[in-house]
Amino acid sequence: MNRAERHYDEVTHAWAQWVMGEDLHFGLFHEPSDSLATATLALTQHLREKAELSPGDEVLDVGCGIGTAALYLAREAECRVTGISTSRVGLGEAERRAREAGLEGRARFVLADAMDNRLPAESFDRVFSLESTHLMPDKQALFSECARVLRPNGRLALCDVCLVGSMESEQGALMRYVLLGHSAAEAARMREAAFETMHRAFGSTKMTHYRQYVEAAEDSGFVDIEIEDVSRQVEPTLEHWGLNAKEHAEEIEAALGPEYLQDLYSALRDMSFGWGRFGGYIVMTARRAP
Repeated sequence: MNRAERHYDEVTHAWAQWVMGEDLHFGLFHEPSDSLATATLALTQHLREKAELSPGDEVLDVGCGIGTAALYLAREAECRVTGISTSRVGLGEAERRAREAGLEGRARFVLADAMDNRLPAESFDRVFSLESTHLMPDKQALFSECARVLRPNGRLALCDVCLVGSMESEQGALMRYVLLGHSAAEAARMREAAFETMHRAFGSTKMTHYRQYVEAAEDSGFVDIEIEDVSRQVEPTLEHWGLNAKEHAEEIEAALGPEYLQDLYSALRDMSFGWGRFGGYIVMTARRAP
């Protein structure tokens, strides 16, 4: 079991109950007064529109969490959804929720690594991934697998937190500290400390610039690639998560420990610093070539 798998097995229930809600992802805020639940549903709906789903489509949900998006697509879009994840805890919760909703016939959940999913080739009409690809270090393997399981002209729709500025990942990660007056050596140490905090809080790998997503998709045979930067529309999520963590600090400490709570606060602060200039959020669509 790798670090991300262990992390999500440990934090899933606490995140869903006290920090993020059952969607377990950022929200798309159309109005400042939107609640977090309204915004997270809006992001799911936006990605559904980008995926251009039709009733009966076979959909692969990459990084399905506890099944919230998969069950939404099965119910509202009348699709047949296969959700994959490396978290046994998340998959168990997804299966329970599918049974309770009476959606076992339209939503199934499989323990699989998206970078080597072992699913049949050309077996899906759409690949849908809601904020999970940043956890997968080999982007080329990820997009190659997505292309392999899609039928010709099948559509990929994903959204994710990533680097969005004009500088590539290494430059951007260092520059935000250099801009504060630190030397290059100090910046490198501060960068590594920030990354390590992020790993402990969110189980994530180092963020990748969205251009690397585009390059990996092109190399995997995708065409008609489009990127939509929604960094500003999702930015309020960070404040909501912080307020939720503060309100439920005792519960989070009891479940995950005081060190985790401090790491979460620090990671949210680091993400807020430079949001939209370095870190941010994109929606990406592409089509597998015929």
